[in-house]
Amino acid sequence: MKDYDIAAENTYNTDEKGFMLGITARSKRVFTRAIWEQNERRAAIQDGNREWISVIACICGDGSSLPPGIIYEGKAGIQSSWVGLTTSSGLPGLNRSSTASR
Repeated sequence: MKDYDIAAENTYNTDEKGFMLGITARSKRVFTRAIWEQNERRAAIQDGNREWISVIACICGDGSSLPPGIIYEGKAGIQSSWVGLTTSSGLPGLNRSSTASR
């Protein structure tokens, strides 16, 4: 940072966390004895029929942060209560987009 004279306010860290909807507790799984004894695959197995929501956080080196970004499968667009501060023209730099589901 010092070598390139990069100020803290120009340094950001971004991370993403995904949440699977409908999974709230431990699930029970059934294994064959052979798989259990191999101890290779005791992780949760998911059928691919779940919905995911991703949250993206961004924090600046000066201590400020951006509002979290939320990625989800939508059918009717973004609910105004999720974004709170928006008006009909939105916030500066706010991008709304959606893609059709498969």
